Amino acid sequence: MNQPNVYLIGLGAIGATYASMAYDNGLPISIICDAERKQRYTKNGFTINGKAYDFNYVTEPDGAVDLIFVVVKDNQLTGAIEAIKPYVSNDTTIVSLMNGISSERIVSEKLNTKNVINAFSMATDGVREGTEIHYTSKGKIVFGHLLPEQKVFAEKTEKILAQSGIPYERVDDIQYRQWWKFMTNVGINQVSTLLRCPYGAFQSETHATAIARAAMREVMEISQKMNTGLTPKDIEFTFEIMRKMGTEGKTSMLQDLEAGRVTEVDMFAGEVMRLGKQYDVQTPVNELLFNAISFFDKLHKSQKRRVY
Repeated sequence: MNQPNVYLIGLGAIGATYASMAYDNGLPISIICDAERKQRYTKNGFTINGKAYDFNYVTEPDGAVDLIFVVVKDNQLTGAIEAIKPYVSNDTTIVSLMNGISSERIVSEKLNTKNVINAFSMATDGVREGTEIHYTSKGKIVFGHLLPEQKVFAEKTEKILAQSGIPYERVDDIQYRQWWKFMTNVGINQVSTLLRCPYGAFQSETHATAIARAAMREVMEISQKMNTGLTPKDIEFTFEIMRKMGTEGKTSMLQDLEAGRVTEVDMFAGEVMRLGKQYDVQTPVNELLFNAISFFDKLHKSQKRRVY
């Protein structure tokens, strides 16, 4: 295909990492932002693995938009949806790389479109400090379509990713895969935040590992009630992935806590608690995690929150 017109909203560790990969491979991705942020980004720039990047920061679309990556935090989604509205047409594919299991549904409903492809990022370990990002693992984007009419947009996504240099995997069982990622985040992200520990804490049998397993088992039990496919083997696969991560790497949730940003605990433990009540599954570990991490969030409530 010809050079596609690709946009991204959300220059956190993952968004910036993928934007840099595409830039290096000759596929510049335009970054959606407001005027104030454009001025600041243009002035300060971004440095990723020691290399300076001058991305194309935009406040309005330039021609037809082929694809938009949404890579924001849970509490930033409403603002991001409003920001991308002018960029979306009937031919625009939207790929949400947000954590959790609900962003695609929310984006589809708010924008009244079925062009949203289910996806998530896997095994990335980027750490952002200000405008500097460092990563050791490229990871990959895992994606697929749920509805037959979305197949054409999944095909478009695959063609664009093939040009981008971003590792990817297109799958037929995306719902199951997303539930596995959700379960992993519920365990690893939340426990790393509570204990303030890096990936290395989950690379052998530790107290951190034991807590994470307990939190993940609650997700597995809900999954089995909802027929989304998780089994004990999926918990073990999570720890296989952890052993491949950079020892000193930190989860995005821990990075948020350390930076004074509001965490995504409601997307993780909060969602587990809500689904647990709905499907009659006890969730005491996630209730503890929710209350503990929410306590930290309240300490930071007076700090300025990012929009995207």
